[in-house]
Amino acid sequence: MSLRDLSRESGLSMGGLYGYIKTKDDLAAMIEDVVRYCSCAIPERFSACADPQVRLAATCALTVFLGELAPTASAPYTIE
Repeated sequence: MSLRDLSRESGLSMGGLYGYIKTKDDLAAMIEDVVRYCSCAIPERFSACADPQVRLAATCALTVFLGELAPTASAPYTIE
C-alpha cells in the first residue's frame, strides 16, 4: 500500500496524512501500537468470565469479528 492508497482509503489528503505520518517507519510504529493495544485490551474485556475456554473463545471471536468489521466500521464496537 502506498501513502497515496492510504490517503484515498482513509479520506485524508496527502498533506494531512504527512501531518501524522512522516515515514514508513512511523506508519509501522503506529500499526504496532494498535496491535499491541488490541492484544491487551481484547482479553481484558472478558476477564470477568471464570471459564478459560469460554474466555478464549470469546476473545478469538471478537478478534475475528473486529478484523472483518474494521474496514467498514463507522463506530467502535462495544460488548455489553
